[in-house]
Amino acid sequence: MKVSIPALGCANITVLPKLKGDNNKTVKTGPSGYYYQDVWRALDGTKVQQFNDSKAVSRCLKGKVVHMYGDSTIRQWFEHFVQSLPDLKEFDLKSSR
Repeated sequence: MKVSIPALGCANITVLPKLKGDNNKTVKTGPSGYYYQDVWRALDGTKVQQFNDSKAVSRCLKGKVVHMYGDSTIRQWFEHFVQSLPDLKEFDLKSSR
């Protein structure tokens, strides 16, 4: 494999100086991190709770409402929760279930 793929466009990137008035703009990123030894490590230092069984997840979510919006990754999480959490009450406005 190890074959270089040449760029089709220009090979240079020009970085321009900040424009006046851009000093207060910040860029916020979404959740980010990495898995190491089967544990999620958040890059922003957020403490992440690890659950070992479905009963612990159910206890944590008891009395809470979880809204899930997104793409196919969220759909996969949703299907995982429905399969692994027997106490889960599903309510989907876009489904006949």
